[in-house]
Amino acid sequence: MDTGHDGARLRVALDEARRLVDYTGREVTTSAPGPVAAHAVVEGVHHLASALAGLVNALIERVPAAVAGSGRDEHAANEVVADLRAMHGCLTTGVLLLEPTLDDLHGLVRQRADGEPDGAATAVPDAPFPD
Repeated sequence: MDTGHDGARLRVALDEARRLVDYTGREVTTSAPGPVAAHAVVEGVHHLASALAGLVNALIERVPAAVAGSGRDEHAANEVVADLRAMHGCLTTGVLLLEPTLDDLHGLVRQRADGEPDGAATAVPDAPFPD
């Protein structure tokens, strides 16, 4: 059941996520990231876009019931679902477009690691962000 408290809690969680993304953006723009940092950021954006696509998909599934419960008409629910489907498509496309970028950056990081003596380069983590 949706309550004002639930909405406030969700808003706070999403505001915190936005603040973390803003922080990362400032870090990237104030200093040039090396290949390892660039890979970590792109991989993080990839994970974030995937998570956002999942969140939008969950909304698509739940909006009709939420709108019906509010006494609004079915047309409004259909419009919201159509908009969310478009957003989901964009996010999913973005995730797919980042995959070649990740591959390219991974190759650059590996080349750098192979070219440095004694493996001095930092290894690229498999999953820098918890699921």
